Amino acid sequence: GRGGWLYDLTPSTALTGGPWYTDNEFDHEFVNEIARLVESQIREAWAEEGNPTSLQKVEETVKTSGVSQEQLSSEHIKQILDRLVFDTKIETLVIPHHQKSLYPGPGPWYRSSPDINFIEDLVVTAFPFPNLNLSNRRGPDFRYE
Repeated sequence: GRGGWLYDLTPSTALTGGPWYTDNEFDHEFVNEIARLVESQIREAWAEEGNPTSLQKVEETVKTSGVSQEQLSSEHIKQILDRLVFDTKIETLVIPHHQKSLYPGPGPWYRSSPDINFIEDLVVTAFPFPNLNLSNRRGPDFRYE
């Protein structure tokens, strides 16, 4: 069913719903709003300066944007980023050792995926955080066990 993936969450989050829930309903609008904000930040930095964006920078943007009334943790922001990676909107970038000084901080780092032109086509899925339910993954690396 629609809420089946909840079982993968820690009980505390499942019970309280966490920031992605409003009145126990999954808030697609809220998640998409943050995802769009995050995606455009990463896309602009990559397109305009060729710079990757760190998780820490994304957190800062979300914090100062006022998009969320509630303080979102690194883990929450990471869920949004993981979903964008899963949706091939952005990709994780590994900073080569000799460039580490240019990009200080723990990361992870992200850049926009080269083949995506539109931000509007963010797909709302019944499984908003696919990393919680990988059995639903369909993609080029999909393998039958």
